[in-house]
Amino acid sequence: MPDILTKSRMSGGALSQYCAQEQAESPERFDRLGSRTMLKFSVLNERRIFMKSTMAIVAATLLAAAPAFAESHAAETATEGDATAETMEMELTVTGDVAKGEKAFKKCVSCHVVANEAGETLAGKKAKTGPNLYGIAGATAGSVEGFKYSKLQMAAAEAGVVFTEEVFAAFVQDPSKSMAEATGESGRSKMSFKVRKPEEAIDLFAYLASLK
Repeated sequence: MPDILTKSRMSGGALSQYCAQEQAESPERFDRLGSRTMLKFSVLNERRIFMKSTMAIVAATLLAAAPAFAESHAAETATEGDATAETMEMELTVTGDVAKGEKAFKKCVSCHVVANEAGETLAGKKAKTGPNLYGIAGATAGSVEGFKYSKLQMAAAEAGVVFTEEVFAAFVQDPSKSMAEATGESGRSKMSFKVRKPEEAIDLFAYLASLK
């Protein structure tokens, strides 16, 4: 004889067949239990079938919507990435002469070196008076790890000042003035050397940007 759990899992047809068989084999017992008890099992079974059908429909809907959502999200991410790339390309416009910038950099080697992440020296010697200039094109001011900057330069870092060609050229021509104007703070930069000619400053930027 099926237990209560088994009865609740029967399909409608199977449960009806079971009731008929139970009534035929044991009329007295069937009458004692009452047809209402069997009806309750049938209702429970129908509810279970309804819930399973509803869950299947919800799952199918979610699965159908997932590709569309993924495609939409991917398109949005790609658009944002393209916009960022375009912005960086615009900010890192280089108009100077690399060869002339290389010659101009000879004035900087007493304080600066250009060494990549692998430790290879790309320009200069081993000077540490000033920060390593590797990757300075497009970098945030005051971002070389381990170098002790002036308070003014740190203010520029907090303000998110980025070394574009224009900002870099203004900085090397007058470090303290350019950072004070960019941040609205007063103070002095540790860099005392000044590049005299604007075109030489732009050539320096072109050279440093070429070192990768």
